[in-house]
Amino acid sequence: MAELLRRKGVVDEEFLQGLVDTVYGTCTMCQRCTMFCPYGISIAFIVRATRSLAVSQGLTPPGLASGLANALEYGNNLGISEEDYRETVEWQLEELQAEMPDAVAPMDKKGAEVLVTFHPRDIKFYPQNLYGYLKLYNAAGLDFTLTSSKGWDSTNIGLFAGDDPAATELCGRVVAAGENLGVRTLLSAE
Repeated sequence: MAELLRRKGVVDEEFLQGLVDTVYGTCTMCQRCTMFCPYGISIAFIVRATRSLAVSQGLTPPGLASGLANALEYGNNLGISEEDYRETVEWQLEELQAEMPDAVAPMDKKGAEVLVTFHPRDIKFYPQNLYGYLKLYNAAGLDFTLTSSKGWDSTNIGLFAGDDPAATELCGRVVAAGENLGVRTLLSAE
């Protein structure tokens, strides 16, 4: 980013590709580096700003762009259909009810205390995680709900990609789901 500023934005495609490789390929934006930086420099902020620049130039890496397109179209970055999402929830609830007969997984329950969101990988690849979450929520007596809307994916891949309009849209979906259900708290997987 400093080199980009030094060059006053006059760069070639090779430079931009190197920049993209660096900001998407070497940083998870976890901010650990900021915690240890003696000057308090937020490298993650700089990386995030540079990712926004990459998005503005159409340089989002293809896999990330595909996940973002899925999130905007299907409501989750893995493109899980609403039917598959519901079936996975029902399947894991049935499994849990063998152990906890009174277990519930309310869907779109108005006025619940908590709206629970998930990372799509838990639904598609690791449904046993969903089982564990439901077991925990039920055992704790949590007044919770899930949503069938496009607001159940908590990952916000738009934020990770550096696409501010997409990030705003995806965040807005989760907020809208919570507001529509009248929940007081959002429990986010990420």
